[in-house]
Amino acid sequence: MGVDLVGIIPHDLSKKELLDLVQRLDQYTPLKDAAQSWKLPHWKVDLDQKALELIWRYYESDELDTENMPDQLDADIHCSFGMISVFRHTLLVTNWDHKYGCLYNPQRAWPILTVNRLLAQLLDQKEILYCTDSAYPTSQINDKALSGWKYDDLKDFGMKEYGTPPSDLNQARKMMFFLDDLSYDLNDLEEWDGENNPYWFYDPKSRNYVQNKF
Repeated sequence: MGVDLVGIIPHDLSKKELLDLVQRLDQYTPLKDAAQSWKLPHWKVDLDQKALELIWRYYESDELDTENMPDQLDADIHCSFGMISVFRHTLLVTNWDHKYGCLYNPQRAWPILTVNRLLAQLLDQKEILYCTDSAYPTSQINDKALSGWKYDDLKDFGMKEYGTPPSDLNQARKMMFFLDDLSYDLNDLEEWDGENNPYWFYDPKSRNYVQNKF
């Protein structure tokens, strides 16, 4: 239980390039060095381009097409550091140490953010979007990513709904939605006990987290 952290990385890869991604991952030395222990990445199940398309259409469609259901619903790559869920426009990264609270502790946050940065660099991307998977309203970003939204649309939605995150990751992580442009020095991360969040408070009447308005 608890709130999970989701990292969203844009990509412009073809289906063939995505299917070959496991080989690229295994050949990328900086990523292998950053992982605590390296095992060969592999797809959860064997997929081809047709299967990828069926999976994507299933998540992107507003109506259930029972005649064209994919045999399975996951396009996931299992790695030593976590799982990469492959969508048409984005990769959703869930690290094995995946609780959002990991960001409160620099020693736990550093390897997560470092590995995800290396993934972005491998794909020639300059930014990663982070959000929650549940509990907070920012999980809507994750829901829309699962529906196949493009990265820029996810980013625009997040900023419109929740505001522009600070560039300082010490503050940005408290928004439960933030952007990492890969330039922030992770050695500057500080311990946070998770209390006194300036952006959110829990409303016991509605049993929901509500955003403070500035």
